[in-house]
Formats: sequence, C-alpha cells, structure tokens
Amino acid sequence: MASTSLDAPAGVTRPVVFFDINIGETPAGRIKIGTSTRTTTTTVALFFGHILAGLWTWMKEMEADE
Repeated sequence: MASTSLDAPAGVTRPVVFFDINIGETPAGRIKIGTSTRTTTTTVALFFGHILAGLWTWMKEMEADE
C-alpha cells in the first residue's frame, strides 16, 4: 500500500478502531479506522454523541408507536 501524509511516521503507531457490522446475526464486514492520538478523545465523544442522539430519537419513535 502506498504511503500517504496520513500515515504515522516511521516507528510511531496510532490507535486503530474496528467497527464490526452485522445484518441481523450475519457478519457483513468490518470498518477499520486509524486515529490520531491528538484527536481520538474528541472523535470518540462526537461519535458516541451521535449514537446517543440516534438512540434517543429511536426510543421516542417507539413510544409514539405504542
């Protein structure tokens, strides 16, 4: 694979996050996300914020359907 400006410098490792995707109970794939140690905390906070907002919306829709 070709090196890009996003690659870590030689001798430096960066955290990697895996996002496994299932359709029902069937594994559908994995997304591999390389992160920067400077921005990982902010990125994770934003990501989980979006997930929680989605869950809240889903819960409100479920309540409305009852």
